[in-house]
Amino acid sequence: CKRILIADDFYPALAKDHVELVPEGIARLSQNGAATVSGREVEVDAVIFCTGYKLGARADGRPAVEVAGRGGVTLMQSLMSRPESYRGVAFSGFPNYFTVCGLNGVVAYTALFASAEVETDYIVKRIKDIEQHNLRSIEIKPEVVRRYNDAIQPELQKMSWTGPCQNFYRDATGRVLSFYPGTLGRMRREFRKLTLDDYTVEAAR
Repeated sequence: CKRILIADDFYPALAKDHVELVPEGIARLSQNGAATVSGREVEVDAVIFCTGYKLGARADGRPAVEVAGRGGVTLMQSLMSRPESYRGVAFSGFPNYFTVCGLNGVVAYTALFASAEVETDYIVKRIKDIEQHNLRSIEIKPEVVRRYNDAIQPELQKMSWTGPCQNFYRDATGRVLSFYPGTLGRMRREFRKLTLDDYTVEAAR
């Protein structure tokens, strides 16, 4: 009843000297790393959350992982008031947090991986900025997020997703949240021009 994992080329990575396999679940994340269900603290630089094809909420309606930003506001709470992101990768109020193929982050007519590759390259550049400039955090500016969303929504309103039918592309107000309005080539060109100037930065102490 589950998708079979047929790849085995990750085994050599597990045998490397600097790799440790921790065969237990993660109970919570902290500022410096993660705590396992047995209570062990593991210091890590980054966490990659893989859903295992569990894409929706849990049975009780809560998201699979609660992401909390500034002031303890969760991502779900933030999106309930106004669902928008910056190019599908960043959210105002959530420093050092990136997603791939988030809100308005997918080119509709091509493979999902194509959009994901463009956005992953961009995220890697921002992580390198953090390292090179010795930054504690970077956070997308609210005005940058709003300006971007105000620019793309008029384009999206001219497309077929706003037709007189109910679909998951739009929210209750009719705003299209799923797709990027341009071509993959346009997305690549736009992402190449983006810089750290769009972010509020905090230097490491």
